Amino acid sequence: MVTMIGTAQQMVDQILAGDRPYRFRGLKLSNFDFNGMDLHNADFRNASVPYANFSKANLRFANFENANCYGANFDQADCHRINFKDATLSDTIMTASDLFGATITLECRSFQGMQLSPGWWYGWLFYGLLAKPPSKDAEEKLIACLGVERYSVLRDQYSRRRL
Repeated sequence: MVTMIGTAQQMVDQILAGDRPYRFRGLKLSNFDFNGMDLHNADFRNASVPYANFSKANLRFANFENANCYGANFDQADCHRINFKDATLSDTIMTASDLFGATITLECRSFQGMQLSPGWWYGWLFYGLLAKPPSKDAEEKLIACLGVERYSVLRDQYSRRRL
């Protein structure tokens, strides 16, 4: 492990000059701007990146396990198969271009105040709806709540996903 001394920008520049996967593990990078960076497979485990800007970044397969991402911005980021296990995602802007296959711990701090694009908001609601409804009446109420058209579109989209 290389010891890093200097400003946050100097530490990040040193990491980006090195080999992949980039290792930001355990670093404190509050408000850091990662806008548009190619960070696929990056290791952010146990990092603290509150209010960081990951807009339009490539975060495919990045690992944010147990990271503090409070208030971070993931607008238009490619978060395909990203790992947010046990991460704090409260108040994030999670309007990513791709969130398919993301790992997210199901607890309140994962979702409190999170902003999602309409497609992901409905999609995430629908994941729970892939389970068999407890009754026909419950299924009918759900369809009435979502609307037949939206329910049908979501059902068709998610039935084609790789299980």
